[in-house]
Amino acid sequence: MKNIISPNKLFAFTFAQVLIAYIFGMDGYAKTYLIKLSYMPLLLWLFAFIFFSLGDVCVRLLSEIFNGDIKNYKYLLKEKIELVNIRRLRIINLISTLGLFITSGLIIAHTGALPLLTIISQSKSISQINQEQVNAMPGLFGMHMLIIYVLEYGIGILLLQLLFAKKRFVIEILALSIVAILSGILDGKRQNLAMFICFFFMIIVNAKNTLPDKFKINYKIITITSSVVILMFSLIYFMTYIRLDASGYSGEVFGEPLRYLSMPLINFESLYTNAGLLGSEFDLLAPFNYLLPAKFGVERGIDSFQLPEPSSPYGFFAMAYINWFGIFGVAYYSLILGVMSGWVYSKIDKSPFYLLLYCHMVWAIIMSHTYNHFLTITFMPLQVFAILLLYYLLSIRFSLAKLKISFLK
Repeated sequence: MKNIISPNKLFAFTFAQVLIAYIFGMDGYAKTYLIKLSYMPLLLWLFAFIFFSLGDVCVRLLSEIFNGDIKNYKYLLKEKIELVNIRRLRIINLISTLGLFITSGLIIAHTGALPLLTIISQSKSISQINQEQVNAMPGLFGMHMLIIYVLEYGIGILLLQLLFAKKRFVIEILALSIVAILSGILDGKRQNLAMFICFFFMIIVNAKNTLPDKFKINYKIITITSSVVILMFSLIYFMTYIRLDASGYSGEVFGEPLRYLSMPLINFESLYTNAGLLGSEFDLLAPFNYLLPAKFGVERGIDSFQLPEPSSPYGFFAMAYINWFGIFGVAYYSLILGVMSGWVYSKIDKSPFYLLLYCHMVWAIIMSHTYNHFLTITFMPLQVFAILLLYYLLSIRFSLAKLKISFLK
């Protein structure tokens, strides 16, 4: 079962999204945007899938060759989870909660109202909210997201304690989850909520796969979690309805997923028409542009193209395609990310650090059809920084540091 959630299988799900869009939605949207379909983005996505899978599988095979049998790591992982200083973790979670109250207050003060409520009331669009984020105090929204990620990782450790060590943290997990979810949807965006659901669910799935055979998971927990997931997706659809109604798409809420899948490909069709198979001018730093905050980012490569649907992204390898020699950029960019994902995945049996990081990485992989979360500062880079920060706070000289077992290695 473990291989079902391996990076190449998850990327296959992403490729399936591309196929669904081309089969069921692209013809209609191409006519709307006056674009002639070339179907070359479909070929490029197949190319990306092959090289991403190649990088993932190769690095995992090498890991198995050099590390040998992983069965003993399962017991080591359980031991490391039980060694986490829960008292200190609770203090960190409390500070994170207080920090979110402060940053949420500052965001409301900056925007003049709760962004989510302004979208529900249709007094502002999501584009206006995005622009307000860009114009906000430098680092405010980034700090808000960093604290959310630290809190989510804290919740993740409590959930692992619940699953592995049978410690009773259900009420605490639910309370902190409510704080994380409400803070995440503060700006009216659905993605933070969906990302949290994915993170929470993947912890349970990965824990089931990494538990030693003699340990059993209480499936009541999974039943409760499934119910919560259904409720949360209902909330996502409610937020979708509100946003569509504010954007003039009212009555098409159930057609929104197909539109969501098609728009990045409509944009990519336009990019291919303008740049060809070998892309545009070479710019080594262009794919890293979004590692800078939006207000400090510089215009590079893809930013100079006029997109049919400016409100929509264009997929995770578009920048590499435009600025790294087209199809060749797609190949080695996908290969590098496949290697990175496979490397993290190969270590989830050995450390809670890698297990929790991979659970967040899952969202970046399955949403790569639409976004490049790997190199967008408020997603994977900030998530990596958050888990490193939490690791440091849990392992600085204290009772845990006196033990000989490292939380990371």
